[in-house]
Amino acid sequence: MNEAETIRGYHLKGKKGLNHWDALLEEWLLAHERYCRIVKDDPAYWYTERPNVSILCAAAWRCGRIALQEFKTEKKVRGEERWVGRGDLWVCTDTGEKDEFIEAKHKFVSLSGDKDGLPAIRKSMEEATKAAKETKSGQGDVTALAIVFASAYAPTRSIDKIDQLIKEFCETIKSSADYHASAWCFPKETRKLPDKEGYYYPGIAMLVKNVEFE
Repeated sequence: MNEAETIRGYHLKGKKGLNHWDALLEEWLLAHERYCRIVKDDPAYWYTERPNVSILCAAAWRCGRIALQEFKTEKKVRGEERWVGRGDLWVCTDTGEKDEFIEAKHKFVSLSGDKDGLPAIRKSMEEATKAAKETKSGQGDVTALAIVFASAYAPTRSIDKIDQLIKEFCETIKSSADYHASAWCFPKETRKLPDKEGYYYPGIAMLVKNVEFE
């Protein structure tokens, strides 16, 4: 794996209602790459949930859709009355696809795959799925999606094997059963950017679940 190249990709598993997400995933990758080309020492992906939702929102606009963050919506839990709340992201197209209501969570995860790796992603996906189901139950004919933004980190002592850790992390993500689409981006400009605590934050993965098929 060439250190001079961005490590990137995406995967649709079974295309569970996400056949049209190819363009959106590609634009999400390009948005992170462009951000890191311009702001080389402060990548968007090492911030928390809201900035990462904004990157996905920008990607939606870039591929011809319209999108709105923090939108007003009704939510419902079985056996309870509906209530008015806010959804993380609304995406709409003019191609006949259902509106998409997205609930997202963010998690910093270890590239080494220990307890702060895939298990942490699964827990965050459970939380996002619960929120997406509440939004789905309060609405009509919409597609509710749960998303986890997983910002990866590794100790600076891993400098000589950072690309191998990234490769293994991406393969682990692809083999997980707990999503219907995924994408990952480890930009060349920020792959070895350390923080003050002795860690690298080389990139991010995004996992998407259509709760209708959960």
